[in-house]
Amino acid sequence: MSDRAELLLELKRRVGCCINAAEAKLHTLSKDIWSCPELAYEETKAHDRLVTFFSQEECWTVDSHFKLETAFRATWGAGGRDVVSVCFLCDSLPDIRHACGHNLIAEVGAAAAVGLKAVLEDIQELAAQVQKEKPNENILKAASNTDRNPPAAASDGLAAAGRRYAGTCRERDGDVRHAFSRTLPSRLLCVWCRRNGDDQAQFFTLRTAKTLAMTALNVLLDPELLQKVKQEFTEAKLREDRKLTGEHTEQAAK
Repeated sequence: MSDRAELLLELKRRVGCCINAAEAKLHTLSKDIWSCPELAYEETKAHDRLVTFFSQEECWTVDSHFKLETAFRATWGAGGRDVVSVCFLCDSLPDIRHACGHNLIAEVGAAAAVGLKAVLEDIQELAAQVQKEKPNENILKAASNTDRNPPAAASDGLAAAGRRYAGTCRERDGDVRHAFSRTLPSRLLCVWCRRNGDDQAQFFTLRTAKTLAMTALNVLLDPELLQKVKQEFTEAKLREDRKLTGEHTEQAAK
């Protein structure tokens, strides 16, 4: 096994351990949001709960009203730029409350951010330990696009943010949330809402958070994968822009 693969496995193990250790407070966070469903742009209690959560975690800087009254951003790191950003929702939907599962999405985002921060703090120490045994490979080089100071790039910054749905989506699709609630049987929606607040949802929620955090580590430590992700994202954005331009042109012609 290469030095880089060995480091990555250890980092992923630590992510899992960190998220498991925070299970109780993450579950409480999710239950608090689930117990008080609030619509988009009105989720003041959910917003305040998330702000409190990150404010109580060590070394996070929290902007409690980031561009919107019910949005926030919590950042960690000394590099002055975001290397990893975790975005999530915390609002409920009309009529169906938290059958949408946004309480779980908020928990996933918070858990992934906490887990990533823990391992990014230790990454240089871990790399040094691994390299003592096999000093021939610069295992942190993959964390940077340059060779000047690769260790710093791996832990420059991390941001967790509560975000809203894009306004363009609402303009184009109408209020799909109401359509969603009309399409599905109310009995099924009630079951979903209840299960999203159930203790049994925690196993799958935390597993999802670990998967997100570990995926971020894969990208951070693999420059080829990072470039592929950037390319695919750029191509997807161009396709979406062309689609939107075509739709606006068609509407203008009518």
